[in-house]
Amino acid sequence: MTDYGIIMLRRVRRLMKIEGQWCIRYVPRDFKKVVDCLAKLSLAGKSSLHVYNSAPIEVLELFQ
Repeated sequence: MTDYGIIMLRRVRRLMKIEGQWCIRYVPRDFKKVVDCLAKLSLAGKSSLHVYNSAPIEVLELFQ
């Protein structure tokens, strides 16, 4: 089995070389709760494409 972490690292390095100038910023977890929630929902589904007409319940619950 291939180590996907090394593949990802190589892709990031290649993109950084192509771009020439880049900036890495830390984003606190509190600011990315919605993104984390959507990522988890996508991993739980069977399809690689998810289209939502409205926000999923799990995302709306984050704002309550």
